[in-house]
Amino acid sequence: MATSQTPDTLHRILDYSSRADPFPLYAELRKTPVALQEDGSYVISTWVSAAASTCASAARWPDWRPKPH
Repeated sequence: MATSQTPDTLHRILDYSSRADPFPLYAELRKTPVALQEDGSYVISTWVSAAASTCASAARWPDWRPKPH
């Protein structure tokens, strides 16, 4: 899964002016489905990328499920 550093992605998604014509933003999100943000978080914009990151996280941290008491 490729990651790009596009720190303003989340700001552009939340910017009200993007609502008038969201299609250029959608096209850009498809080009970079995983974008690293300035605060260290990721914006994941496709289902395939989200599913892959979930599977990768589960593989890295097998004890992520709550343990029974």
